[in-house]
Amino acid sequence: MQISAVRKFPYAILGVLIGITPAYAGNFSTSAVGTSTGKFLSFGTSARAAAMGEAYCAAAQDADAVRYNPAALVGIPATSVEIMHANYLADTSLDQGAFARRLGSNQVIGISALQMSYGSIAKTDETGYQTGTAHPANLALTAAYAQAFDNRDILLAGGALGISISYIQSTIVSSAKTFAASLGLLSPAYGPYKMKLALVAENLIGTLKFDQKTAPLPMTFKLGGIMHFQQDWIMTLDLAGPRDNAPYAAIGAEKWFQTQSEIRLAIRGGYNMRSSKDLGGLAGFATGIGISFNTLALDYALTPFGDLGYTHKLTLGFKFGDDRGNAEPRKTTRPISRESKPALESEPSHFLFPETETQTAEPATRGEDAPAAASDAPAAKKSYQDYLEAADDYISQKDYKNAAREYNKAQKALPENDKRKIFTFEQQGQISLKMNNISKAKEFYLAAIRTAQKMHIPDTRVVNAYLGLAYCFEQTGNTPPAIKNYEKALKLSTDAATRIRISKRLRKLNTRPH
Repeated sequence: MQISAVRKFPYAILGVLIGITPAYAGNFSTSAVGTSTGKFLSFGTSARAAAMGEAYCAAAQDADAVRYNPAALVGIPATSVEIMHANYLADTSLDQGAFARRLGSNQVIGISALQMSYGSIAKTDETGYQTGTAHPANLALTAAYAQAFDNRDILLAGGALGISISYIQSTIVSSAKTFAASLGLLSPAYGPYKMKLALVAENLIGTLKFDQKTAPLPMTFKLGGIMHFQQDWIMTLDLAGPRDNAPYAAIGAEKWFQTQSEIRLAIRGGYNMRSSKDLGGLAGFATGIGISFNTLALDYALTPFGDLGYTHKLTLGFKFGDDRGNAEPRKTTRPISRESKPALESEPSHFLFPETETQTAEPATRGEDAPAAASDAPAAKKSYQDYLEAADDYISQKDYKNAAREYNKAQKALPENDKRKIFTFEQQGQISLKMNNISKAKEFYLAAIRTAQKMHIPDTRVVNAYLGLAYCFEQTGNTPPAIKNYEKALKLSTDAATRIRISKRLRKLNTRPH
């Protein structure tokens, strides 16, 4: 079977990435310290990453992936914008602006501009007389492309590959210029903890020449991983091999907390062995916080710089089409998993097509409360979050009737135009399927879609509703609308694993007589 040029491209990147790794495997040692130039390219460009010890090549999910791992750009919803500023020692500062945009279901492009400034220094002649002022600075302009693998790519289904090309300019008194290239690989999620692996090769080409001396850029290979241990809690690990130093490891963690409003808070920590070796003291440790509100995210990192003090890094980010937060819930034995975000839920990467179970409980009713459970007692007025937590408890016991009652109450606790209603409708649809009430499930999924349309919310935010609606049509033997809604979900979905499942369903349905 002939493979198109577009589909050959990721395999070409993968072949280069695997092929070049052994070629440079012997260059990593402390004896190579000082043999590279353009060291600013090794500085972190994300406050979130800095707070996690720079253990980030598998965790990048925003426009900052342009520099950390271009393959991870496939994780953005539709559009991501980030602005970063960091203060280092004396007058040294690092600034970056990054932008990423999804081109389609499997392709993403990104750009970034990185500048490191060193203040000003006096220029003198041979006699020591000052002849002017120089403003040393480094600049990197980067363009990146990422492509996710669909179900036709058997070996890498659910994964992604990316490439970035950078224009580098370093100025002291005169300027040196070159180009650099980086490649990235991101695996699909594995196991109950949604573990992902990443392989990144940074600065594979390029040299800078000052006067008569030429030196290569700081080539580095990284192997990283991310695991989701609990709901909204992730841990990361990177193993790095820089061409001009000894290999080192970095580890990071992030935990998100939900407030009663639409604000989410994150605390982060990390440790980087390379910083510890180079600077001593508390260097190597890092910490930081994050705040997320709708499409806006603000991240801060504090990093000890040995005896020289501390560095501060701040990132402001905007995401359109999804809410902020990389931490995914651990997949448990619960049939339905509730994310803790009060804002409109994004498409869970762990979405499974519902499997109906035989239940003796009566179907949940929309808009009416079921009889109160015997264990209920008079209490203070509950919040939307309280009802969701109660529903989770019932779901863990497979008591879907009372879970439906709690979701009905959660629905009533929300203002008329609150976008969280969409998530609640989707959850009620899944519970109805668990109770074999397909007609009621269909009503809930339609309500989620219509509510989103009424609030002018993009269809990308209700992928689960289209999936659930398609499943309802499929179970009732109504194949044409089932195919139509699966195709709609496939077009909107940004999660590779979900797209694979949808594609399998469509192939199965298309073989049936309509």
